[in-house]
Amino acid sequence: MSELTPSIAENMVKESLFGGYTALKMAGSDTKSILDSRKDIVTNGDIVVGDAIVDQIKKYGVGFSIYSEEKGKTSIGDNPKYSIIFDDIDGTANFNKGDDMLPYGSIMGVFDREDPSFNDCLSAGFLEFNSGNLYMANRGRGAYKIPGFAGKLDNGQNVEWGKTEMRTSGKTGIMDGLKVLNDQYMLGDINGAISDSLLKKGRNNWLNDYGSKAVHIAQISYGAQDLFVSANNCNRTDKLFTGEEIGPGYLIVKEAGGATMDFNCNDIGNETIGLGDKKTYDIVMAATEELGKNFLWRLAENEPTIKKYIQSRSRKPS
Repeated sequence: MSELTPSIAENMVKESLFGGYTALKMAGSDTKSILDSRKDIVTNGDIVVGDAIVDQIKKYGVGFSIYSEEKGKTSIGDNPKYSIIFDDIDGTANFNKGDDMLPYGSIMGVFDREDPSFNDCLSAGFLEFNSGNLYMANRGRGAYKIPGFAGKLDNGQNVEWGKTEMRTSGKTGIMDGLKVLNDQYMLGDINGAISDSLLKKGRNNWLNDYGSKAVHIAQISYGAQDLFVSANNCNRTDKLFTGEEIGPGYLIVKEAGGATMDFNCNDIGNETIGLGDKKTYDIVMAATEELGKNFLWRLAENEPTIKKYIQSRSRKPS
């Protein structure tokens, strides 16, 4: 099997995401058929996209352990040294019911270790399927956006046209005028306390939830939003917040100048992602480390419900 290099990792992410996009586009209307809805909606489209991504990965002749949202762990080659994490379609409910008006797409990361930490991500990207926009990051080399990437490839155009560096909003300790993304489904019964704190009279904060963690990650990275909050606290106890999206997303946010931390203000970079162990997370993704910490400190100080939740979930970084 071949060795993994930074350029191979970047090209693999781009080509695999585009391969999934193309396969879904060519598969027709049957892709929205629901195969499973017990915990999450799983459609035929999720399977089509996942299979196409794996087919692209195989072309490189590099051995990988592959962790995907729908198929769990599979392997390419014997005793692989590297790993890939992806979510076939993040925002499946948007895809299924959104009539092509709500955002969804595939997010993927290539890691230079078989059982990786977040810091082991070499290259990561999210392709939003409605717009065709690509949001990419490479470790130590920054983050960038290519608008209409998928459409340009479809039409044989120069995909580098319009490529721009991504930077977060850069906000720090300001708790007024924030644009915040609440993952309402996963926050469960603490969502109300977080929303109430942000929307107290006299505060000019904005709250949204676009139904896709990958979309939230992209919006933090290019400065459209300031904070993204999620937790392993879904009212459905069988629905877990594991690392399929934040595994790749960590690098995208970091290279754009942002930070990802747990509810105790610890950066999660050195933690093993632990998809095989179904490791779960409570996280804040913020435009800056200072903003994330200030947000969490104020929540814990002013909202007893949040303080109690944080205390109940405290753990040492692994």
